Amino acid sequence: MTLTWFELSAMIDDFELTHRKEDILELCQSSLRIQLTETPDNEISVGASKFGGMPDLPPQIKFPEYERQPFEFIAQINLADIEPFALKRKLPSTTSIIYFFYKSYDDNLQWVGKEAIYFYTGNMSEIQRVSRPNMVYEGRIYQPCKVTLIWELTFCDFLDSAYCEYFGDTDNDDKKYRELFWAVGRLLGLEPIHQIFGNPQSIQDSPFEDCSNSFIQKADIRDAYLKNPANWELLLQIDTDKKFGTGWGDNGRLFFCIPRHELKQGIFDNAIAVIQRY
Repeated sequence: MTLTWFELSAMIDDFELTHRKEDILELCQSSLRIQLTETPDNEISVGASKFGGMPDLPPQIKFPEYERQPFEFIAQINLADIEPFALKRKLPSTTSIIYFFYKSYDDNLQWVGKEAIYFYTGNMSEIQRVSRPNMVYEGRIYQPCKVTLIWELTFCDFLDSAYCEYFGDTDNDDKKYRELFWAVGRLLGLEPIHQIFGNPQSIQDSPFEDCSNSFIQKADIRDAYLKNPANWELLLQIDTDKKFGTGWGDNGRLFFCIPRHELKQGIFDNAIAVIQRY
């Protein structure tokens, strides 16, 4: 189930927050909920948006490796599929594909990993489905799935720093907002939440805090923009999903995030993946 502006507006009234409706709606963000349909890889068109299986790469993009092991291919999103949803204002080009790879491992009981995100804009006739890399492959190949995109409104988590600018802990409206937040969660159900853009569905603190902190800890990074969590954008959220084969440590979620101004420019050098788990 998805949430519309009309439904949320009615729920805000029900929770006696009509006087804060403008603030609440300001905190909401449009997203694209991803529905997955298990499909054999050979039945998914080359260049189409897809999860799992093997990617469709142009000759200039090689299958990424980390410590002599290939990354796990997560997804490819053809930006032409996003264009009908009027979200192209966030995108550098709609004749492009974004590829998401990840290498997950358990390091001293902390589920961590490394990301690889590639952006290709060029001749789509050059891309082709690649085979498993010619090396000992210890990573998994996730279940190939077709992608269906559905517009959805995403609610702002009360752990997000943006929320704190509107509601204080001592504010009586804060308690009502939290009750509304959990009611929205129950309405949307317990199915896996995979999404593009919008407010991240955090398990712990906002993943944007993790992104900004990773740059704060780097003494050689002087860009204050990267150190501000408000300047980060959710690019892709991947939930635990038995159908797709993901778990992320312990019923966790994987968030691919990017500085907002770099997404518009098609720059993915500072994109970061964050895992959160229960």
